[in-house]
Amino acid sequence: MRNFFNETKWLLGIIGLLMLVVGIFLLVRPIGTMIFGTMLIGLALMIAGIFYFVSFFFNLKAPWAGWMMITAIINFLVGALLLARPSLSLDIIVFLFGLWAIALGASVFANSFAARTFRHSGWGWQLVGGLLGILVGILIIFNPLAGFVTLNWIIAVAFIFYGIANIIGAFYLNNHTKELNTLYKALRF
Repeated sequence: MRNFFNETKWLLGIIGLLMLVVGIFLLVRPIGTMIFGTMLIGLALMIAGIFYFVSFFFNLKAPWAGWMMITAIINFLVGALLLARPSLSLDIIVFLFGLWAIALGASVFANSFAARTFRHSGWGWQLVGGLLGILVGILIIFNPLAGFVTLNWIIAVAFIFYGIANIIGAFYLNNHTKELNTLYKALRF
């Protein structure tokens, strides 16, 4: 039997390092990465998709194997789209982010009235937060550059956290491979 925890820790470490580097790059050069950043994210997602695909074969009998394959396919397809049409992808992503901010803001705004009905002390903050969310969404849709800069920061932070989480996972696997293999054999995946 192969030690798939050993292979997985390296894949997690590589994915984590790649995502961490991309996230830092996006933070350092937010404006200069409009198209290049989109392509870089696309490449990173395609590579992550390939690694998840490879990792799927090390985990064929595990209950999470199907989710690994779904993650591989989604990462690869989104990455391919971003690489093939970076400017169009960027416009669509910013527009969808604006719509998301409007929808979330409207939901929070509407919920503030329910919170007020139940005498929740934070209903005023919800009302203001909802209105601000709607305003930010409208500004993002009508000013895509500002929307991109905002979205760029969010994506950068997400990539950094995702990278750190994978690196921590790799170190965890490295430190606990023996116990995980024992558990894996006992559960007979």
